[in-house]
Amino acid sequence: MQHWAVYKKWTERYFFEVYTAFQQGRTQQDPSVFWYKSELQHLEEHIIPLCKSMQKLGVFGNSADEYLAFATTNKAQWATSGAEVVQSMVDKFHGKIETKSKADQIT
Repeated sequence: MQHWAVYKKWTERYFFEVYTAFQQGRTQQDPSVFWYKSELQHLEEHIIPLCKSMQKLGVFGNSADEYLAFATTNKAQWATSGAEVVQSMVDKFHGKIETKSKADQIT
């Protein structure tokens, strides 16, 4: 329900938690196999309906409209680029993609 960059940031962090658990043998399922479809399904079945309910009920006033717009945009963006995002997250996890330093992220 937030801007794409924020959604992607938190999705990546959650992916890293789940992927770490897989790498350490604490879960049997490799999230890189199901993450794309799972995120798309979560947006379709949970987030967008929640936003529509909030909008209908008037919860959060006009912000509900914004949340729905972000959720819908994120779903469309994930549908077109989610598979590449997942591969990028796997590569980043394994150090194949250089990440910005904390100092670079602050500015």
